[in-house]
Amino acid sequence: MMNTEYPNLFTPLKINQTVLKNRIVSTPLGMIDISELQGPGYVIKGSVAVDAPNAMWADIPYAFSRHMVDETHDWIIKAHQRGMKAGIELIHCGNQARAYNGPHVYGPCDGVNDEGWPVKAMDEADMKMVAAAYGKAARDAMMLGFDLIFLHFA
Repeated sequence: MMNTEYPNLFTPLKINQTVLKNRIVSTPLGMIDISELQGPGYVIKGSVAVDAPNAMWADIPYAFSRHMVDETHDWIIKAHQRGMKAGIELIHCGNQARAYNGPHVYGPCDGVNDEGWPVKAMDEADMKMVAAAYGKAARDAMMLGFDLIFLHFA
């Protein structure tokens, strides 16, 4: 029986040169194993921090570092084996991050976040550093084989 309310939901979608098998997109999945996932046309590896100081709420290595790149690449392979396009959510948590690698996190103004970490108001140099980290992460993601990039600006 054809769904008349959403007739295009299960039809392919072309975005530039990328063709999704359907119009179903997963929510960002974090570190979840996608071995059994079958349905979405586009699956998102979620909450991947850019390579900048104190970008995340957990002390997780950069997804494209030599310690993590094989695991990240395996995730892409699993998605592609299941007919899904592999996406990645790149994030810098800003003032919601935790200061694992330095004295403070970055935010729009000085203060203390909900976790008690000092927040430093970003100046122009800080903003350029974070922008460059997003650019580097996007390039690393595309070079490793991700099909789509989801930017999350916290």
